[in-house]
Amino acid sequence: MKPSAIFWGALLVFLGLFFLLNNFGITNIVFADIIDYWPLILIFWGVSLLKVPVYVKGILAGLSALLISLIIIGSITTPYRFISDNIDDIEALAEAAEFDEFDCDDIASSSFSINYEENVKTAELDFTGAAGEIYFDTLSDNTRLVVVNTRGFTNGGKISSEIDNDVAEVKFRLSQGGHFIKHAHHDNEAIVKLNPDPDWHMKMKVGAANAVCDLTPFKLHSLKLNAKAADINLKIGDKQEFSEIQIDAGVSNIEIEVPEEAGCEITYKTGLSSRDFYGFKSVGNNRYISENYDDSKKKISIRIKGGVSNFEVSRYSK
Repeated sequence: MKPSAIFWGALLVFLGLFFLLNNFGITNIVFADIIDYWPLILIFWGVSLLKVPVYVKGILAGLSALLISLIIIGSITTPYRFISDNIDDIEALAEAAEFDEFDCDDIASSSFSINYEENVKTAELDFTGAAGEIYFDTLSDNTRLVVVNTRGFTNGGKISSEIDNDVAEVKFRLSQGGHFIKHAHHDNEAIVKLNPDPDWHMKMKVGAANAVCDLTPFKLHSLKLNAKAADINLKIGDKQEFSEIQIDAGVSNIEIEVPEEAGCEITYKTGLSSRDFYGFKSVGNNRYISENYDDSKKKISIRIKGGVSNFEVSRYSK
């Protein structure tokens, strides 16, 4: 039997099997965690192109189908947990978490916060999350440094902080447990609210997520983004004289907006990725700059490293 026939047949069988197990709640596999292993597909594919026996290619085709089916399931399923039979309790949780709309009977909601101390001048945020919608917003309450509101995630997540002199370090992890509720049509959601006063250094690791990150209100010094199977929109401001953005993406769609007033430099090292840098000119060695790069007092550096992803960088006027 041809390896291609084995691949497509196995893919359909595995997809049907995992959907069935998931719908009946038989399996407790956290499919989203498997997305990190997507490079194995390239390894299986590369080995299959070598001169190896047909039965070995068949085995590799089957393994590839298994891995791809797991990644597909992990990308489209979202963990929910039934927490109450009383709709009044659930609406109270939603109100406490500051959500404007709440229309699902079976969604867990949580709120996390870190207080702001006036001596803090620099803040470092280390954020990890997957399988849902992620949004960034500005805090109106100056007494708090970070607030994260979640719904749909079992147990919400875990937050911790440490302050050393005038530097505050904050770590937040979205939980990944729980069971998918059949016929529930609501995405997991996390809203990250930050205090705009300190200088921010951010690290983000996201997988199987849709993230809308409007960072224009913040004094962003640096951002390190690790994205796996994610769709991410970044909007960068110019409140710092220099901001450094580093992106490492697996299979993702990354769209970045930078202000026209700031000079911007892009360097990239990508594999099979597509890229569109609007309003930039190539200066060689995988480097692009805006026309005003040399003359601008404020500069933004974007470094891109990607596997099989789509990257777009455009400029906006304030």
